[in-house]
Amino acid sequence: MEQTEILARLIPILEDTFPDAEQEITLSTTQDEIEEWDSLAQVRLFLAIETDFGFRFDLDEMENIAGVADLVQVISQKVT
Repeated sequence: MEQTEILARLIPILEDTFPDAEQEITLSTTQDEIEEWDSLAQVRLFLAIETDFGFRFDLDEMENIAGVADLVQVISQKVT
């Protein structure tokens, strides 16, 4: 799956998880830029991604995600 396809599916999940984000969510958006992106929101985000894309995150992957680009990279590795 191409990065653009992943991002097209991922952005709506991010927007649903972070409806009050003050900026547009893009590939370069980091966790620090979204005030709502705390540990509880991250768990909800991971669950939504796992459901939509049909895979499970490893604990190491979860710990190393700091933004949208990291999510796209992990998803790309999991679904190809």
